[in-house]
Amino acid sequence: ATFPMVIDAVDDDAPDGTQVVTISVSAPGFASGVAELEVTDDGDRAPIVINEVLWDPPSGSDPNGDGNPNGSPLPAVVEEV
Repeated sequence: ATFPMVIDAVDDDAPDGTQVVTISVSAPGFASGVAELEVTDDGDRAPIVINEVLWDPPSGSDPNGDGNPNGSPLPAVVEEV
């Protein structure tokens, strides 16, 4: 006997590699069955976050433009991709 079914894959944006999915079926009066499918990741990349920038400015410079040479550190830079 056959049974039509639709399987939709969901793109989760996580770089999690190939996953194995097992489908099991059974019904009274019929033989049971098992099938394994490999779902391949589409090559997602994890977001990169830069939360600190280390820099040693030249002596006497005003790295952040606040009028205080070497007095204040640069603000942290955060970027979501």
